[in-house]
Amino acid sequence: MTAGSQALMDCTLLLATPVSREEFERACERVPRSDYIAHVVGDNPEGAWNSSYANVVRAAQELIATAEELGAVIYREARLQDFAQATANARVVILSAHFRGFDFVEEDLIASREDLIRAIETRAHPVLGYFRSRLSQPESWVDVLNEAVMNRDLLSYLPSTLRDAGELSTTIGRVLCRDLLDEALQGLVKPGNQVDFVDGLYTLGAVEAAIAKGFSGELDLALCNSDALGTYIDLSRGNQVHHMHWPDLIDPVPQFLLIAETLRRLSRSGGFYITARMNLESEMLELDGRTHENRRHP
Repeated sequence: MTAGSQALMDCTLLLATPVSREEFERACERVPRSDYIAHVVGDNPEGAWNSSYANVVRAAQELIATAEELGAVIYREARLQDFAQATANARVVILSAHFRGFDFVEEDLIASREDLIRAIETRAHPVLGYFRSRLSQPESWVDVLNEAVMNRDLLSYLPSTLRDAGELSTTIGRVLCRDLLDEALQGLVKPGNQVDFVDGLYTLGAVEAAIAKGFSGELDLALCNSDALGTYIDLSRGNQVHHMHWPDLIDPVPQFLLIAETLRRLSRSGGFYITARMNLESEMLELDGRTHENRRHP
C-alpha cells in the first residue's frame, strides 16, 4: 500500500466467474457446466482460453492484486452465501458474476415442438393467447419467443405498475416478458433472468433476499443487464440500498480495470465508491470523446 492510502477492509469483492487458469479448468470440468461456461467456452475450452479468456484472467488478476494490496476482502469462485456474508459485514460490495438473461437459446427449450404447441393450445395462462395465431407457422419457436421478448410485446398482460416500468426501460421490459413466458411455459423451458454463482443459478428474488436485512452500504452490480436486479432490489427494499448497475452487456476486461482504478481512488481519497466509480466513468467518456474528435481532425 502506498503512503497516504487507506485500507479498504470494509470493501468486499466477489468474483463468481473463473479468474485463473485453474478455476477456468475446474469450471470446464464441472458437470453440469455453469450457464456462463456453456456460453463462453462451448465445445472448445482451449480455443476459448487462447482467443479471449486469457485476457479476461489477466485483467482479473490485476484487480485481485490491487484489492489485496489495499486490504479488501476477496471471494473467488463466489457462492450466494458469500454474497450474503459480504453484505452482512462490508460497506462496499462489488459483485462480478454472469447474468443468465432474457433471450432464449435453443438449449432453453426442453420440450419438443409438439409439446410446446400443445401447451400453447391448452394451458390457461393468458399470455399464451398471444401465440395461438402463429401455431401453424414453420418458423423457429426460439425466434418466435425472442421476438415477443425483445419487442416487449407481452407487457399488456402485466399489472399497470409493472407495465409502466417495462415501457420506461427496455431491459426491464424484456426481463418481465421473459418472466411471463417462463411462468406460462413452466416445465417446458429453462427459466431465464438468473444470476450465475459457482453453486448454481439464482433468481433475482433469491439474490435480493440474500442481502443482509440491515445493509445500508453500496453495491456495484457488475453483471450484464443488471438494471433488472437493481430495479428488483429497489422495489423490494424501498430504494434504501445504494447501487450501481448496467443496462446492457458488459465486457469483463475494462470492467475489471475500472473497478481496480476505482478502488485505488477510494483508498487515496476516501468518500463513496459509487461516486468515485461514476467520476471515473465520466472521465473515460470524455477522454473517448476527445480521442474521436482528434481522429476526425488530425
